[in-house]
Amino acid sequence: PSSGVSQSAAALTVGSTAGGSRISSAGLGLLCIVGALLSRAASGMLQEVRCRGAPVTELLLFRSALGLPLLFCQWPQIVHHFTRWTYGDAMPSLAWPTPWILLMANIGFDYGTKVCISQLIERTSSLTATLVLTVQRFMSFCLSATLLGKEQVGRDLWLGAVVVLGGTLMYTLAQDRLAIKAKTN
Repeated sequence: PSSGVSQSAAALTVGSTAGGSRISSAGLGLLCIVGALLSRAASGMLQEVRCRGAPVTELLLFRSALGLPLLFCQWPQIVHHFTRWTYGDAMPSLAWPTPWILLMANIGFDYGTKVCISQLIERTSSLTATLVLTVQRFMSFCLSATLLGKEQVGRDLWLGAVVVLGGTLMYTLAQDRLAIKAKTN
């Protein structure tokens, strides 16, 4: 799913100055974003319907196993990064074990997030998990933009982020009201 977003960003920036080519690039980017969203929604719905009651570790094993063939296709780049990280010429500002420590921390936090989200889907729904992840990404965006950004973030970007968060919160509140009305009837 995230590859669709990165492909769409690349498609929007790569493109000639001719209007038709830029429009087709933007159309391809939009198509990739919609495809990524639909595949993520289908994955969540499939997990919610078919995998209810399955052990979380089993779900994560099969999810990871399905991605292994794509990982093996990238073995030359993996070996290249391994040698750069091991011999320390990848990031001169970081000492030798730092890239490996960061990688292990990323893997650990990723695993923890997947376990928590799988349990959340099992107890509630995939839509609830999507809303929780949207709020998490919003918070991550705010922290990254304010603490790590070298340039000041424009108002349009903040407005877009607030609109997404507002939509998520309005949907959540509407669901709560519908649940209360259903209980009273």
